[in-house]
Amino acid sequence: MFNAWTWDRRAVWRGVALAAALTGSARAGAEIDSLAVVTVPGITLPLTTSTVTLPVTTSTAATTTLPLPLTTTTVTLPPLPTTTLGRVSTTSLTLPLTTSTIVVPLPTTTLPLPLTTTTVTLPSLPTSTTLPQALCVGSCDDGFSCTDDVCTAGGCQHVPIDSRCVPPDACTAAVCAPALPGHDAAGCIAGAPRAEGEACAQDGDACTTDVCRGGICAHEPAVDTTGCAPVQEPFRQTLALGELTQGLEADVAAAGEALAPLVGRLAGIESDLAAAARALAGEPVADSGSTRALATGFEPAEATGLSADQRARIAFTAVLHTPRQVAAFLDDLAAARQRAGLPPAVARDLHRRGRMLLRGTKALKAQLRRLQRNHGRRHARNRHR
Repeated sequence: MFNAWTWDRRAVWRGVALAAALTGSARAGAEIDSLAVVTVPGITLPLTTSTVTLPVTTSTAATTTLPLPLTTTTVTLPPLPTTTLGRVSTTSLTLPLTTSTIVVPLPTTTLPLPLTTTTVTLPSLPTSTTLPQALCVGSCDDGFSCTDDVCTAGGCQHVPIDSRCVPPDACTAAVCAPALPGHDAAGCIAGAPRAEGEACAQDGDACTTDVCRGGICAHEPAVDTTGCAPVQEPFRQTLALGELTQGLEADVAAAGEALAPLVGRLAGIESDLAAAARALAGEPVADSGSTRALATGFEPAEATGLSADQRARIAFTAVLHTPRQVAAFLDDLAAARQRAGLPPAVARDLHRRGRMLLRGTKALKAQLRRLQRNHGRRHARNRHR
């Protein structure tokens, strides 16, 4: 007998089992409590409520790997800042080449040699000495042919050479004195005639004897120059300082009575310098040794044979107080300048020349002192041999 209800229930179970198998759902084992309505043509079934308990089944789902296409992602970054480096300067150093010198001392051999003594006679020194012009400001030429124009560290000096004022065939006591009144174009002043054997015009050389021989002014060279050669330079310096003093004396005398006391002081300085010059030349020192007195007076031409240190000692004594007298002259000149009403240019010139005379006399004293010491010791050693 066809049982419709039984068929219906079997159909329902088959549907449910089919659904669970297809879906693999874990819920297939869950309790189904629903109303199922099946409509069959020509048959109407009542609605029933069925409760179906399904067994729990485990389904393993298949794993499917899907290939994904490779994708490329392009990222555009903002532009980086640009840094510009400045120019780096390059410094090149040039190192000097160094030279190493190794000095190897040579062996020294001392040989005993016999002691020998050699005597050398030096010729007379020239009468004209001109130092480099660069030491002086401007030219040292004073325009007079009877003087040697000498440039020194202290300024221009003019060494008077009296022999240039005497004719070759005459024997007189003429002097070269450009600063004194009455001189000629060469700077000379004529002097009194000299007799045979008398002193005549000097030639500026400490190693000659200026004497009249056969009617002419001869300049006999010294046989032994050991006493005169060392004093040659201070001798000429003393002559130049005497000429400078003459010029100051003449210009101060022309300034008027207000400066008259200064003339006497300068005359004493001139006399001391003339005495020192005669001592350095090896001649006797007279009481009145000024150049002006020598132009008219009589002086014997005698060689004393003094050594260099003895000549220097006598000359040093003659000028011992000369720098002090020159300093006093400068003080008197400064005090009397306003009183005498001297023009500024004249006062400055007198002061400048006075300062030059002061420096010169100090230097002369120092040089004479050195001559005394050095040649005095040498002379003493020679005497004890």
